[in-house]
Amino acid sequence: MEKIAIITDSTADLSEAYIKENNIYVANLYVILDDKIYEDRKEIKADDFAAINESDRDYTAKTSATAPDDFSKLFAKVKEDGYDTAIYIGISPKLSATLTNSNLAETGDLKVHIVDSGSVSLMEGIIVNYAVDLLKEGLAADEIVEKLNSSIGKQYSYCYFDTLKYLKAGGRIGKLAKRVSTIFNVKPLLVLDGKGDFELVKLKLTREKAYKLIEEKIRADIGDAENYYLFYVSGKDDYVIDELRERLVDIDSKAKSIHQGRFGSVVSAHAGSKTFALGYLVINE
Repeated sequence: MEKIAIITDSTADLSEAYIKENNIYVANLYVILDDKIYEDRKEIKADDFAAINESDRDYTAKTSATAPDDFSKLFAKVKEDGYDTAIYIGISPKLSATLTNSNLAETGDLKVHIVDSGSVSLMEGIIVNYAVDLLKEGLAADEIVEKLNSSIGKQYSYCYFDTLKYLKAGGRIGKLAKRVSTIFNVKPLLVLDGKGDFELVKLKLTREKAYKLIEEKIRADIGDAENYYLFYVSGKDDYVIDELRERLVDIDSKAKSIHQGRFGSVVSAHAGSKTFALGYLVINE
């Protein structure tokens, strides 16, 4: 019987508890600070980066993709652990070279399926969650990959930014949003679609108005759907997630799965510590 491993990368921002519980392998990206390179999740973590952002708001870090050799070593480890097949679900190539580098790695005797999540952070993480659920249902790797690919592009995330300077500096921003980023103190709501593109929803929102608009959008988007995943993620302020969830108790109660967490250090390098987001994946089968 085929033994299948699920792999993702550190930008999926899944909790350590969920990763451990479901035997998920993780390829870590890197953060560059003061010309020193730190491995995400091991040498630098989300709380570390939040403190860095708070201490020097003018400082912009850099990030680096997982290297092909990193993937080669990880694939060898997966094979050594007794797996025949692996499904790697990774960050959109529009946002990082990580997925491209996975294609350059040595796979040895391990059969590796590579799936572009079209996204990042927990928006990527819920695709991983979907893969885990399909694996638990006993589906073969080819069937899982087919269902994953059919779901890509159907997940969306509404992201409220206190500042766009980090996103702009890293080049991780769409053309429309880039024009918006030249406006002083803009505090916009952007939507990140399942194809790795940002688009503007609304300019100059207070946090309370952002809550209201996000709630309206989520309710309209999900509608009468019965099979969907949700996620809430913030830079460092957990209370914003609590306040959003209070508005969406009925939506929460019907979700197949909910992830709540913080942006990891790689995503924080481009989003800053005050950003928060709410997103979903609707499964139509």
